Amino acid sequence: MDSNTAFLQRLQAGQAQFFLTDLHVHSPASPCFGNGGVAPLAKEIAEHEQRVLDSYPVATFYDELVQHRNATMQDEHLPAREDWAVIAITDHNVCTYACRLSQYALHAERLRANRLILLPGMELSVDFGVPGTEQCASAHLLLIFRPSTEAQQVYAAIRETTGTTWEFGDTLTINDLPSFVNNIRHHHDHPAICIAAHIGSSKGVREEAKNCVLSHLDAEISRLEGELAVPDTPDRQKLESQLASFKKKRDDSTQVSLEVLHLIGLCGFDALQTRGPRDETFYRRLHRFRIDQGRSVSVVCSDAHTVSEVFYYSDPTDGTKLIPFAKYSGLASSISPDALFTEIRNRVLCFGETRTTSLAPGSVTAWIEGVEIAIDAKDSTGFWPFSNDGSLPLQVGSAKTGRFTIGLSRNLNCVIGGRGSGKSALIEAIAFICKPSPFNDKGSQKEDWYGRAHATLRGCRVRICCRLLGDDHHDLPKKTLYLNRYFDASGKHSPVVASNHDDKELLPGSVAPFQVQIFRIHDIETAAKPEKLRSLFDDICGAEITDLAAQISEAIAALAKQRAAMVAVARKIASLTKDNSALRQYARRKQAYDAVNRADIREQYQVIDEAQAAEDIGKAVKEKWQEVHVGLGIDASRESIAVFFEEATKPMVLDDTRPCEGGQVDQETPPEPETGGSGQDGKEMPRMAFKPHCESLAKAIVGASGTGGKATTARFRVVAALDLLDTECHGVATALQASIEGVQELHRSARDALASRGHPTGSAERQAKKTAFEAAERELKSYQDLWQQWDALLLQRLSSFETLKDLCMRRTTIRKQTADSVSKRLASELDPTILRIEADAQPVADHRAYTAWLNTNVRWPKAQHKDKRFEELVRKVTPEALRNELISRCSPNLQMFLVDKLTTAEGKITVDDAKAILAGTTGVQHLDAEISSEEETAFLSSLPKEIQEGLWTFAVKDGGDELVIDAVLGLDEVVLDDLPVIRLNDRPAETQVMRPLEKLSPGQRCSAILPILLLNGNCPLIIDQPEDNLDNRLIRQVIVNVLASIKLRRQVIVATHNPNLPVLGDAEQVIVLRAVEEEQCVLETQGVLDDSSVVRSITEVMEGGREAFQYRQQIYQKHWTGGADVE
Repeated sequence: MDSNTAFLQRLQAGQAQFFLTDLHVHSPASPCFGNGGVAPLAKEIAEHEQRVLDSYPVATFYDELVQHRNATMQDEHLPAREDWAVIAITDHNVCTYACRLSQYALHAERLRANRLILLPGMELSVDFGVPGTEQCASAHLLLIFRPSTEAQQVYAAIRETTGTTWEFGDTLTINDLPSFVNNIRHHHDHPAICIAAHIGSSKGVREEAKNCVLSHLDAEISRLEGELAVPDTPDRQKLESQLASFKKKRDDSTQVSLEVLHLIGLCGFDALQTRGPRDETFYRRLHRFRIDQGRSVSVVCSDAHTVSEVFYYSDPTDGTKLIPFAKYSGLASSISPDALFTEIRNRVLCFGETRTTSLAPGSVTAWIEGVEIAIDAKDSTGFWPFSNDGSLPLQVGSAKTGRFTIGLSRNLNCVIGGRGSGKSALIEAIAFICKPSPFNDKGSQKEDWYGRAHATLRGCRVRICCRLLGDDHHDLPKKTLYLNRYFDASGKHSPVVASNHDDKELLPGSVAPFQVQIFRIHDIETAAKPEKLRSLFDDICGAEITDLAAQISEAIAALAKQRAAMVAVARKIASLTKDNSALRQYARRKQAYDAVNRADIREQYQVIDEAQAAEDIGKAVKEKWQEVHVGLGIDASRESIAVFFEEATKPMVLDDTRPCEGGQVDQETPPEPETGGSGQDGKEMPRMAFKPHCESLAKAIVGASGTGGKATTARFRVVAALDLLDTECHGVATALQASIEGVQELHRSARDALASRGHPTGSAERQAKKTAFEAAERELKSYQDLWQQWDALLLQRLSSFETLKDLCMRRTTIRKQTADSVSKRLASELDPTILRIEADAQPVADHRAYTAWLNTNVRWPKAQHKDKRFEELVRKVTPEALRNELISRCSPNLQMFLVDKLTTAEGKITVDDAKAILAGTTGVQHLDAEISSEEETAFLSSLPKEIQEGLWTFAVKDGGDELVIDAVLGLDEVVLDDLPVIRLNDRPAETQVMRPLEKLSPGQRCSAILPILLLNGNCPLIIDQPEDNLDNRLIRQVIVNVLASIKLRRQVIVATHNPNLPVLGDAEQVIVLRAVEEEQCVLETQGVLDDSSVVRSITEVMEGGREAFQYRQQIYQKHWTGGADVE
């Protein structure tokens, strides 16, 4: 792949382009120049021109015009290469200054440097007779001559044409205006372009002729009324009939206008200077296809009287700034004066509907400059006419190298050719770059369009050159972006690679994607579907609608989040209020507890409770004392003491002495060997002998002491102490038990007293009732708190819903405004006598989401005619009203659902139907109070309000645990979208009924949709064969009146086999492809519509050849009847 610079150079092919063209401009030679003074006498006009020739040199005025042209180019952001401009100098009744100025501008060096062409001309005042009125009108005509024409030649041409002695500065007086126009246009040496100046204003042919017609009618009416005022006037009945006829004509502005239009049609002007597009409709009734006559096309001119006014005209109806442009295919510094005159007269004005405009073509700010398909693999396709130098195609079977390059116009491009010639394939090549994602989708690779792309692009690298004039791309060299991508035969296509003019690759995301709109075959018909139509409307609305859509999505998401929180609360309430719950048994539990909680009973229960408490305390103390008693270990201590004394004395006793088993040694005297002291059992202890020096130790341990003369051992005294402690402990336990038994007796007597009165005797039963009631109380509190949460969340949700409604209303407003704007645009572009198209956005009229909700959630008692009943229900009850009813904690409003029709087939909804609707969709359900009517009034009044009136809960769907309220709240998220509507009337003369798209044929739908597609956006629009469904009867309206205007605002690329599109659309670039073999095409020719090779190809490919076209023309011509001036 070579450089981007080389690629761009190959694209510089000849194309028709629009240039500034102002055909009514005054020079200083006009006394009114500078907007000063009253029009002087004829002689003074000529004298003024002579003075100006000396005081205001043509070179000075020329330089001023060049500077102003340059300033206009800059102000209107026109590209430098489109700075050619054409100006006709048309001073009042003189042309010497204009002729000299034109010849000065025609100098070769000057023309090449400044690219400004000036045409000599004159705004000629003409007095002429108005046929059938015996009145004379005075109007202005613009006569424009070749750039090389001398003033004396103009002078001679006017005198020769009229046979008068007319002089410069004079008003020309003639009898027959049509003859003069025809003769001056066809003067043998100096023919003129003849334009009716400001035709609808003062001194315009239409306005002045109309005044003459009205004046004539007024004179005739006055004459007849005068004659009828004379008594016994003969032929009175005839005169009265004539008077009525004249008055009717006088009051019928249409009849008067048609009479004037008849005169204009007879004249055969080259053009009519109108006030803008709004005036064009009136003149569309002119017959503009007569040999040797001008076509009277509408053009806008400035009628500038100062340099600053040149190229600018303000529409007096609304102040819109209009700038005149004309399209030229051969404008260059080398053009001859005769060729330039012929270009303007025979092409620019002859095809003025598409070659003149008051809209700057510079408003096209993004377009595809050209496409290149280059071989990039050994197994690449051989479909395209590849060449190595971009000109001659390679021979079949040659080495697989080379490229195929196509240049495009920024306006209308038509790709034509027979079937299999590559028209659609070229569009797929552009789509491969500009709409890359579908080509990587496995599902899309099964489509016919992908098969076409695969057959013609596999193994090739596609490159396009994009022009971007917007401020967002100021950093791109030459405002040019290049995109290329390789088409892999296996479907693993490479990503799109972007680069600038200097071949520097741009990082992904560093430049915004190049936007195009592509409609493949039959896509236009698909665009008529509601969801597609809405997208089309929103695209026209622009960024604001996109922002609102994002906000609406966020609002719906917020509502969904709130719904989840509310459903969680609802689940808790439903759980609290389920069957046999504590809350549902609140009244019974309260009643049961109240029965055991009366004042007289409370005293008895208080005694029981106190006795029970005292008994429990006593038992606890006793148990604790037992723990203490056992903890003292008295029995274990006895054993430990016995073991101690036995073990302690063993080492002290002599070996030959019998051990003292538990005996004790006297502490004062050694024990006698024969006897010992008394043991703990009172028996005499045997005496023991101790080892030396152990007697005192033994005495300390086993010595005796006497009490009352009786000796007692230490062991005996310790054991006695333990016995005493044990006895005291048992005494405490006995006392505690006695106390407990006394309390128990009191408890029994109190219980017996309650039992004798029929009340529960156990506190456990009473406690159970109390506990059960307290649980019910807690659940009631939770119930109340949860409903408060619910109500708070509901308020928040309603606020969020209002936000959503506001966003939707704003979106509706924008759509309505856009629809109105589109309708007005179409009304101005189309002839209302042939075709009318209206766009509308019906607010919240798309009920499909609402109907789907009803289908999912509503169960009718009988299923017959369900759709019709839903239709009536949707019409009567909004989602918001339905939601309010289904979450209401009030009695149901059945009346809101009733539809008074005769039968269900008509949508009748009865009371039973309304009940069925509510039965399955009511989210909040009332539970009857579980209170017997026999309950005492005092008890009923003691119940909380919620229990008295009955609880509210949330219904559960049948067969599951899903809450109905979830679906009910979801109604807030069901947005009733606006319904875009397009209506068409293709026979306004027969009916005023506008029919919607769904009632139109495919051809009519396409005729209605295509103009709106053209209006949608400013990015390039690419359409493949729109004529497949386009109604041929309407194609002139759709193509000429809409496409010819829209192509100045956006690039249009159309693949077609219908000649109307390139010819009536006056394509700026025509690409002719031809299939030479089953899988190969050639580029037959490429160029503008004025090229003979292009016209010849169109005739051959689309008309069946020249002979076939002429044969059809001959047949048609024989059957065309009607006036030559007005259709």
